[in-house]
Amino acid sequence: MEKELLLMLPGPVPIPERVRFAMSRQAINHRSAEFGAAYADCVRVLKITFGTTNDLFVISGSGTAGMEAAISNVGKDKEIACIVNGKFGERLFKISQRYGKAHEIKSEWGTPIDLAALATAHRPTARRPGRQTQGRPSSPSRTRRIRRRATG
Repeated sequence: MEKELLLMLPGPVPIPERVRFAMSRQAINHRSAEFGAAYADCVRVLKITFGTTNDLFVISGSGTAGMEAAISNVGKDKEIACIVNGKFGERLFKISQRYGKAHEIKSEWGTPIDLAALATAHRPTARRPGRQTQGRPSSPSRTRRIRRRATG
């Protein structure tokens, strides 16, 4: 592995020889008890890692597949605030545009995001300046919480 090219990016990444060897085994059936036990163990460990007792789903796909799954299930026909300060944010914004009303909160790579713009984009439609009163009813307590977070 020492003579292999070192990749310094999010992925794909170099795979150690012992892992490549383990991956050369015959695949197990995704409907088998062996796979079910391995999947359940992954979910158990991830719940501990993320400190949750909620449902957790392991997606066998790229980060883009995860973004698509999240937005298509949670953001469909909703307003979505997207922080765009790099390639992943750009991708999330494009995906969000397909499923709902996407609001781009843009900042240049390496610079902080504008938290006031995020708070404004996160306000219910009826409270946003320059917008007609329509959509879901506003929640003043929710808006105050978001403003507090945005202003520090």
